Amino acid sequence: MSFSTIRCILFLLAIANGTVGVTGKADDFTTTPSTSQRISGSAQEHETHYDADFLGMDRSIIGRADAGVTGLENNTPMNANILPNTTVSYEFPWSTILNSRSDESHDYHEEHEELRRRQDTSSTVYITINTCLQPTFADGTIQANPPQLTLWVSQSDQNQLPGPQTTQFTQHLQLDSGYANITLFNVVGNVYIGVFAAASNVTSGVWNYEIAASVDQNYHSYISGLPALFMSDSDPYAALLVTKNLSAAVPAGVNTTGLPPQLSLFVQQSNETAIRGLEKSFCGLSKNARMQGILPNIPDGGIETSITAYGEQIFYVPNLNATSNYTAMLAIAPNATSTVPGGGGAVYNSTTFITKRLANCQIIYGLSFCSSVAYAVPANPGNFSSMSDLAAQYDNSTAANYQFFNYSLQQIPCNTTPTAQYSLVKTCDDCAAAYKTWLCAVSIPRCSDWQYPYNYTPYSGGLSSDDSGYAIDFLMPRNAAQSPIAATTDLIQPVNDSTLLNWVAFNSSRNSDLITKTIAPGPYMEVLPCEDLCYEL
Repeated sequence: MSFSTIRCILFLLAIANGTVGVTGKADDFTTTPSTSQRISGSAQEHETHYDADFLGMDRSIIGRADAGVTGLENNTPMNANILPNTTVSYEFPWSTILNSRSDESHDYHEEHEELRRRQDTSSTVYITINTCLQPTFADGTIQANPPQLTLWVSQSDQNQLPGPQTTQFTQHLQLDSGYANITLFNVVGNVYIGVFAAASNVTSGVWNYEIAASVDQNYHSYISGLPALFMSDSDPYAALLVTKNLSAAVPAGVNTTGLPPQLSLFVQQSNETAIRGLEKSFCGLSKNARMQGILPNIPDGGIETSITAYGEQIFYVPNLNATSNYTAMLAIAPNATSTVPGGGGAVYNSTTFITKRLANCQIIYGLSFCSSVAYAVPANPGNFSSMSDLAAQYDNSTAANYQFFNYSLQQIPCNTTPTAQYSLVKTCDDCAAAYKTWLCAVSIPRCSDWQYPYNYTPYSGGLSSDDSGYAIDFLMPRNAAQSPIAATTDLIQPVNDSTLLNWVAFNSSRNSDLITKTIAPGPYMEVLPCEDLCYEL
């Protein structure tokens, strides 16, 4: 009888007996006791037993698994509650790590040398966690963030329950704003994980979290660096936010739910505390943020979103308060198929903005003709109660004015021979597009809060104070002589400056027939068009 046969028989007898652990090298067999610690609150329980270890086999296949330890599968999130002063334990088995590698099949029934070769390979393991819910302060106030969870990791079989009371052979990381990730390189065995919740005498309730392990990439993600979301404009009751081009906004490796990869949005008033400590967690934001636009299930009357012709995504956020600070978090919703690499969603670095003060500036966007218009324009809610009515008034008037230019352009032989063309560099189509862009910009001016007297307070930075003139950088007073609309009467100080009242440029609007007479918004500041419009013409 060969030695290999004898070794297999001894191994099977050890398993059947259940009291003998086999450890050591290929030609050396010993029995070894082991002690594991289970942590529940501050109490520690000790149980002595024998683990069976054998070349080519790990404890996920043979031997006895620790009670109270949850096994993790590759790219499969686990959700759990945790009480204060408690550790919850997990294991990412070596067999799962090997079988999840995309470059090998890892059949344990192959020849011994092939098995040894595969056992000797190492893997990278990505562990991520999101806090979904957290305790509340017992007195109902928020002086600081609730305590953050801590993620503990061990790669040693000598510490299979890592945590603050079993710290040997561990590394740990406290969550930051509800998110943490630990990446392990050159993993060659089981990975043991602990999630610890600290004791607190000022909060009540439990934490809820989602944890995942992967051999592919981070299952959950937080994308730091420069924000991918920018405020286009606001009015007192809404804001218009825009992303950069989606192809650049979505990083490689983050799984998205649709094509094109549309993003979701969370918005919270900056002084509210519901999401404090959860700003980097998708499930934390989705369960706690007051205003949400999670695709594809956006409720009526909530955040609206669309994709522009330039590949950007626009978010219209209604139901805001005037002159209030808000924080917006752009996010990628978890993949509809939850067990794919990187399918746990991602949260971007936050963006802050402040709403305008006066109701005679109102956001419009999504115009049929002037499709590039997406900002606040001079308005009067008493004459045009809805955004769609106001937008149609501006759009139809501009389209009608453009038609006169179109008639003139038709007199030009655009499709003639090269020697007869006006220009070989630009075509009639280029001319039409440039004129349309310019016409929309000057016919539908951008509106900002009226500022009088000259204590200019910028809303988003970049404007300089200058008492030497009436136009501050790119702001121009308009309609100074017109009475304020009813919604702004108490907020606008009467103008008694003869210069403002007598100069036509200051006491009327750029598009006087439409704005001054039909819309009648009262005094407002116009944001002058960019110089690029002239260069394009």
